[in-house]
Amino acid sequence: MVIRYTSFRSQSWALLRRISSTVTGAWFVFGDFNELVGVEEKLGGCVRPSSQVRKFHETILDCGLLEVEFSGSPFTWSNGHTWERLDRGFINQGGSLLWPNLIEHHVDAGASDHLPLIFLTDGGNLRTSPRQNRRFLFEPVWAHERSCEEVIQTEWGRPCGNGHIMGKFLRLGTCLKKWRQGNVGEYSF
Repeated sequence: MVIRYTSFRSQSWALLRRISSTVTGAWFVFGDFNELVGVEEKLGGCVRPSSQVRKFHETILDCGLLEVEFSGSPFTWSNGHTWERLDRGFINQGGSLLWPNLIEHHVDAGASDHLPLIFLTDGGNLRTSPRQNRRFLFEPVWAHERSCEEVIQTEWGRPCGNGHIMGKFLRLGTCLKKWRQGNVGEYSF
């Protein structure tokens, strides 16, 4: 039997409702909700059942949450064939009074199939270099190249300094970008 995380949505929505009933001040909640607020938040792939989208939307309304304004890509997740906005931030009325200029930035970091979210309370813009923010995608055909395999083995074998596996992924991504430029040229996705 395969149990998918999406099967726990109703419990997640019930938990959000329980938490919201106990909050008396400002509340800011964010993350990967793995759900859409509206059908316009999906491009490609199978159609999401409208009842599923409606249940999430009703939960947000029941909790008195307001969506944080965002900048950047309208989609925060992709598998290369489907794009969806699954990650987001919400605040309640108290939060909107405390952080009136809160803005959510969708940043293309390239280390995951999800875009990281950065929240700024002053409504400011992120200063980024377009070249540095181009998303890195690994092409499976590269694994057949001996030199690519050597890069992967060498970098993966190194200990991660911060103790987090994400550090390994980021370092490996940087090394593979360099390898790609010297072996297969620059791709633009």
